[in-house]
Amino acid sequence: MRGHTHLLAGAALALATSKYTHIEANTIWFTSAAAFGALLPDIDHPKSTLGRIIKPISWALHSIFGHRTITHSLLFLFIVTSLLWTVFPNYPFVVMGICIGVISHLMLDALTVSGIPLLYPLKTKIRFPFYTRTGSFTELVLFVLLVITNFVLIRNVF
Repeated sequence: MRGHTHLLAGAALALATSKYTHIEANTIWFTSAAAFGALLPDIDHPKSTLGRIIKPISWALHSIFGHRTITHSLLFLFIVTSLLWTVFPNYPFVVMGICIGVISHLMLDALTVSGIPLLYPLKTKIRFPFYTRTGSFTELVLFVLLVITNFVLIRNVF
């Protein structure tokens, strides 16, 4: 999936979490953190949204692991969560938001033809039985549905 689709999916998942759970967080910070987290797994690709901004980290990860390896796994989610709890212990809603964004990214990339190595370092790829290609018409439809979902959720959360 492309960056803008991931961004909207992360925001939608955070807004839905805010609306349907009892998490007491600043919704703007929580949603912004989730949108950032939704872009984070593609940091291993130098031409991704974050890869173009944080080039040294992106090139290093890409050189060592390649694309869609460790950053598209539960191991990455565990590492990010542990690191964030250490660095931001007083901002749990930011940590949870970023983690929700990473989860949304993994879910969307599991909808693509190549799937994800969810259990990295095992090389087995996981994907949903229904899948699509990045940049396809199906992704465009998903993008439009996410725009609508975000508008509905924003209206109901704020």
